[in-house]
Amino acid sequence: MSTQHKSEEILVELKHIDKVFNQGTISEVSLFHDFNLSIRKGSFVSVIGSNGSGKTTVLNLLCGSVTPDAGEIKVNGREISHLPEFQHSRFIGR
Repeated sequence: MSTQHKSEEILVELKHIDKVFNQGTISEVSLFHDFNLSIRKGSFVSVIGSNGSGKTTVLNLLCGSVTPDAGEIKVNGREISHLPEFQHSRFIGR
């Protein structure tokens, strides 16, 4: 049995995420390198940033329409990084 309080439990966790678009081309963009994010149950989160800063990519990583090049994504402690997109819907609503 866990001694963590419910509000301290991690609901969503992105650990050591790397994501590069158009790798090996002149248009290569390294968006995330060793990106980490933890969201605890009961939290309210706002994502803000300029155009191209990765806001939509974070959401697409969570829903599975974009896969990370490295790292892991967990929801309620379950690793979902490499599940097909349609299976992410069991854990993340869009």
